[in-house]
Amino acid sequence: VAWSKYFKKRYEAEAKNRVDPSGQMVSIKNKRNLPIRQVKISPDGKRLVYVMNEIGKYKIYIHDLETGKRKMIYKQGFKNPFQETDYAYPILAWNPNNMELAIMYERRDVPKLILYDIKTGKKNIDKITDQYHRVYSMDYINPFNLVFSATVRGFSDIFIYKTKTRQTERITNDFYDDLDAAFT
Repeated sequence: VAWSKYFKKRYEAEAKNRVDPSGQMVSIKNKRNLPIRQVKISPDGKRLVYVMNEIGKYKIYIHDLETGKRKMIYKQGFKNPFQETDYAYPILAWNPNNMELAIMYERRDVPKLILYDIKTGKKNIDKITDQYHRVYSMDYINPFNLVFSATVRGFSDIFIYKTKTRQTERITNDFYDDLDAAFT
């Protein structure tokens, strides 16, 4: 009880400045009530991207908020009722230029990156180095560089990935768990 009062008092001033989001609800067609993950809105606020996963087979959709239409841009995997579904993949990130979407997925335990061009529908698939055992999160720093959190030799660290040269640079190298990489 004392801890609750302490934290309410501590964050009271911050809570005053917050405004609840306003606007209309987005209706997503989901007849089979499948789990929807990685919901990301584009930087210009005109598109929404999300992943629908049906026991291992996932599809990535882009939903145009102005017209209400959606388009499936990628699908991968297969239905497997005997194995636990991995909802952590794929990981999505919008490029700040609004015209490219980064999709990180795993194929046979090797992380791969797709750079999807929104206008042309062209997909550039890059195999990320085998040193990464698992990628946890990803975000764009600028139109050419990504930051992501990944596990290497049992420790999670933050890395910068240069999309043009396909080079990575380690930012942290410590024993702390770095799970959510985001650029602000």
